[in-house]
Amino acid sequence: MKPCLRLPRSVFACVALLALAGSTLRLEAEVRSYALGVGVNCPYGLPECYYAWREQMLRLEGVAWVSEEADFATETLALRSREGRLLDPQVVAKYISELGVGARLRGMEATVVGTVEKRDDKFLLRVSGSGEVLPLGSCETKVQYRFETKKPHPRTTQERRAFRALQKEMSSPQRAAVITGPLVRDKKGVLTLQVRTYELPEAKQARAQ
Repeated sequence: MKPCLRLPRSVFACVALLALAGSTLRLEAEVRSYALGVGVNCPYGLPECYYAWREQMLRLEGVAWVSEEADFATETLALRSREGRLLDPQVVAKYISELGVGARLRGMEATVVGTVEKRDDKFLLRVSGSGEVLPLGSCETKVQYRFETKKPHPRTTQERRAFRALQKEMSSPQRAAVITGPLVRDKKGVLTLQVRTYELPEAKQARAQ
C-alpha cells in the first residue's frame, strides 16, 4: 500500500481562505446602500440640521449605519441596512415624519444586487440572498435635490434611457446586475425599483479581458 500523500500546511491554509472567501461572496449584501432625500424646514437645507437627529436614524429598525454628514449638493444622507435587507420607503417616511423635527422623506434610492429576469413583457430584479422580486421601471424623478431651486436634479440623457438600455442588453432570460434608482410604490402599492443606472458584472469582466 502506498503511503498517504502529506500536503504542506500552506495548502490547507489556502483552502481555508478560499472557503472563507466563498462564504463571504455568498453573503454579499443584496442592498449595498441607500440615499435618502429628506426635506427640512432649516433655512440652509438638510446639512444644517441633520446632525441634531442623525443618531435617531440609527434607531430605525433594520438600519446599521448612517452617514456622519448630509450631502450639500444633493440634499441626501447615506444609509446602510443590516445584512443588506430591503427597507420599505413608506416605513422610513413614517419614522422620519414622527421624529418631530420638521423633516420628511422626499424619496429613497437604493443600490441593489440581483438577477434581472424577463417575464413576458415585464422586467424584474430578483434580489440576491433574500429572493425578493422587484419590478423594474424607468427613472421618473431623481432623489437628488437642489436646495437653491427647490427642484430635483435633472436626469441626464443616460439616466432617462437607462431602463431601455438595460432591456436591450438582456441577451439571455436572466442576467446578474447591480441597479441603482428610486424605490417607489406604484398605483397598486407594489414596491418598484426605477432604473437610474445599472452595471452588468459579466459585461464589465468581458471588457476587462
